[in-house]
Amino acid sequence: MDLGDSYFVQYLVNLASQLPELLVCVIGVFLGMIWWWRHRKVSLLLMIALVILGLNLIALTALQTWSGELFFGKTATPTDYHEYRFLYTMIGFIKSLITAGTLGLLVYAVYSGRTEPDPKAPPV
Repeated sequence: MDLGDSYFVQYLVNLASQLPELLVCVIGVFLGMIWWWRHRKVSLLLMIALVILGLNLIALTALQTWSGELFFGKTATPTDYHEYRFLYTMIGFIKSLITAGTLGLLVYAVYSGRTEPDPKAPPV
């Protein structure tokens, strides 16, 4: 088996193309932890949304990458190709739906009512 034919290598290549998004998720979670004492509700919503978004990117990218093995691990027929296209489209739709939900959660976090920062909170 050639290394270029490995599904794991293809997964890593696909994940590398999403590295900027994953980096924003990680940085955002750390910022949520830093600002936790100032705005707890907003920070909590931010961290929940970014963790879900990061897991969505990792898990569904893996599913999309390895879904080809379900259909093309054997001799492919035109029917298999159409089923594969449908499955790939549905995985993409689910991925998009989860992303839309997390973005909605982020928008809610931004516009939800914030209380004044805790006066005992350390300065940032």
